[in-house]
Amino acid sequence: MKRTALAGKARTRRVPRDTGPSADVRIAVGCRANDACERCGVFIDEGLQIHHRKPRRMGGSRDPLIGSVSNLVLLCSECHLRGVELHRLQAYRDGYLLHAGDDPQKVPVKIYGRGYVLLTAEGAYAPERPPNWLR
Repeated sequence: MKRTALAGKARTRRVPRDTGPSADVRIAVGCRANDACERCGVFIDEGLQIHHRKPRRMGGSRDPLIGSVSNLVLLCSECHLRGVELHRLQAYRDGYLLHAGDDPQKVPVKIYGRGYVLLTAEGAYAPERPPNWLR
């Protein structure tokens, strides 16, 4: 039997690294949203999802802003799927999706009952005028 180069070496499994937000960031996002969908305002006990405005990409990202409070919004599953993922152009206009070079703290997002706001690093809403294309 012919031995291969790997036959005598111990194989190690790659442990996927956690690319999701920390527990503290998740709590801050939930508190900011008052545990309601930030897009439609519906309060749901279960099924709220944290959505990355600036996508993590396949395998995650090393960008420190990816897991920041200003890059995350709390959405119900209906808004996440049908409002953001299926209507991407409108999601970019409303600030729910960002391009790779965008800074989440500088791009306003349309929040239910508040209009366009900036999401701060501290987990708050800051007033913002609508983007130029809406004026």
